[in-house]
Amino acid sequence: ELQVGGLDQSFFLERCAVNPAAFLYRNVIRSLGLLLAHPEMAERVQQAIAPPRVVPTCLFALRDADDTYVNVYGYLLVATFSKHLQLQPGFVNDASVVNELLTGCRRGSSASGEDTEEQNVALQLHNVGQGGAMWNPKMIAQNKYMLAMISLTNFAESIREVYRTNEDISPGGSEDGGGLTTSNRVFMRKLAAVSLKDLDCEAILSSRKMTEAQEFSA
Repeated sequence: ELQVGGLDQSFFLERCAVNPAAFLYRNVIRSLGLLLAHPEMAERVQQAIAPPRVVPTCLFALRDADDTYVNVYGYLLVATFSKHLQLQPGFVNDASVVNELLTGCRRGSSASGEDTEEQNVALQLHNVGQGGAMWNPKMIAQNKYMLAMISLTNFAESIREVYRTNEDISPGGSEDGGGLTTSNRVFMRKLAAVSLKDLDCEAILSSRKMTEAQEFSA
């Protein structure tokens, strides 16, 4: 169409619903997530990735990409990498990553101030297990919430040491020395209580389980 119609490149890109670069990156991140979740290929894939590139790749997907799919896959990558002890310091020492995880967790929980009945995590996961749509705004927030919770659980002890969450928070402050935002520091103090309030373990355990293929194709 660019050649036949003589379209200007910038005009052509503006007409695209999804930026071609974002579409390509979406599939790269998705493929990486699938490979890392594969029981036989995960170790070889991780060995092929240079450790210094892990955090920047995840941070771009979490924060800088305009594509919603890439954002969610970014949370998936961090959750996958968070179980590896040798990679944890790189994530925890980058306040931007921790802020994104806490923000995603905060917005998907009842602490966001939205309707908690519609936001109930167990109910949303149950709907997905029954074949409901995954990629709607509320479900996107819930997926980010659950994936962020996995990462934060793995990072919990290190985060407490690095960011000293027990210190007093000054009113009206924004960020402290390039660390966590005030809203995220406040949320982290009540994260355990919010999680216990939101999660219904019985409903989650009773819901129909999805295969990895179903999760990525929903």
